[in-house]
Amino acid sequence: MHYSVKDKLKAKLRTSKAPVFLRADFAGLGHSRQVSRALTELEHEQILVRAGYGVYTRSTPPVTIDQLVSAVKARLGKRVNRLVTFGDTTIQLGVKSDHQNAQSRLDALKLEMAHAVLAAADMDTLRRHSLANLHRWRAIGSWCSAFAEWETLMTTGSDADVVAAMTGLDENANRQRQSAPYVGLLERTEPERPRGT
Repeated sequence: MHYSVKDKLKAKLRTSKAPVFLRADFAGLGHSRQVSRALTELEHEQILVRAGYGVYTRSTPPVTIDQLVSAVKARLGKRVNRLVTFGDTTIQLGVKSDHQNAQSRLDALKLEMAHAVLAAADMDTLRRHSLANLHRWRAIGSWCSAFAEWETLMTTGSDADVVAAMTGLDENANRQRQSAPYVGLLERTEPERPRGT
């Protein structure tokens, strides 16, 4: 009898008493894309809940939030620095340094820029400007898969989808902002400043 990756994943959940699972726990059940698809389906079926990057819990965990936090720390180690969400509670695990590393500062800056762009430009202008940039970059041979994602989003995505990609706090939105097509838009929407100021 053939068992799908989803069937194998469900069987693993049935035989385990653990309240917290890591993505690595399911790595041996199939190809990475198959595991991702199965995890997404189990989230839609409300069997699993994604609590953070690579962290999952049962939809009705048989333990308290404090116990879930302890379980995540035990699985990821004492030096974990991760944002996790259990129900309506979001917790920053680990001690955050007062000094952000260079990548964290860049991520924060790109998020801030996305909010500024949304405040300065209407959606039609945002789409036109972004698509013009993408068209120019394709013409000069400067193209990557993230640009293709943005092109689809700016062409057929809803306004809510565009805003989610620009301002989302998840890993995928952060990744997309690294290749944002709306660069240069702020300069075009700022009012002209008087000379000498």
